Amino acid sequence: MVHDSCLIIIVHGSRDPRWRHPFEVFVSSLKKELQTEAVFLSYMEICHPTLLEASTSATEMGYKHINVIPFFMSGGGHVDNDIPRLVNEVKEKRPHITITQLPPIGEHPTVQAAMKDVAKKTLTHE
Repeated sequence: MVHDSCLIIIVHGSRDPRWRHPFEVFVSSLKKELQTEAVFLSYMEICHPTLLEASTSATEMGYKHINVIPFFMSGGGHVDNDIPRLVNEVKEKRPHITITQLPPIGEHPTVQAAMKDVAKKTLTHE
């Protein structure tokens, strides 16, 4: 059964495949772990799929609710201006779905705690 909600992870984008690779591996691993196809990767600029393209794939698979999580450390130009513009583009072209932009992942308390843990281990050489 297809659930009606999915997640699109949006990252900046780069021409360098080495830069894109960790995100592609992350999404693939998450989908496998969750045993779902309800996770998509999109790029804000430079490469594909774009947010609109990823939302097209999602709606073609039957998803009606899309949560977009920016894989950015904090708010700012891209998170506060560029990504909302892309979300609004999806809303205009796909008025039959709901799409919500979540806060950037770097501001999530769990991510903050993980970064602190890594920093502490680096300091103590664990």
